[in-house]
Amino acid sequence: MAVVEEARQRRLENTTSRAPRNFSKDFSTTTRNTPFLGPGLSVPGARIPCMATVFGEPEAHPVAALVARVQADLDELGDPRLWSMSATELAESLASVAALRHRFTELELRVATQADRLDLGAHHGAADTSSYWATTTRQTKRDAKCRMALAQLVDHDHEPVRDAMAAGTVSEARRW
Repeated sequence: MAVVEEARQRRLENTTSRAPRNFSKDFSTTTRNTPFLGPGLSVPGARIPCMATVFGEPEAHPVAALVARVQADLDELGDPRLWSMSATELAESLASVAALRHRFTELELRVATQADRLDLGAHHGAADTSSYWATTTRQTKRDAKCRMALAQLVDHDHEPVRDAMAAGTVSEARRW
């Protein structure tokens, strides 16, 4: 019994005689000397993959980044001189550009559906999201409402059509 009591006493002396540790140095996720505010992220330099967690500069959503890249590429292309394209290149490009348009249309419909879920139009003072969409994209309100209805349909009831549009094989204008 005396041995156990002696070991316990040594442990107690060792823990009380040490200087308190600087937790902000050991566990802080920043390089600055900021005070440690309590339990939380305890791995230095750790990143948690979560949309609500931002470390430094927030990265753009993949859709927003894609749109920015395509716009920059089109700006860089400038005025394409098509007279130098061969007939084969023209035929392939014509079909590819049409397929790309269908794919972008499907993406636009997905974005419109999500904007409608978030009631984006009301946040910008419009009657509804389709009215806001019409105003910001120079569509007629009638066309925007029809396209919003199509977006809702392909989102809920017609996934194969949405998938075909995403593949570039079905046009928005095609009547199913």
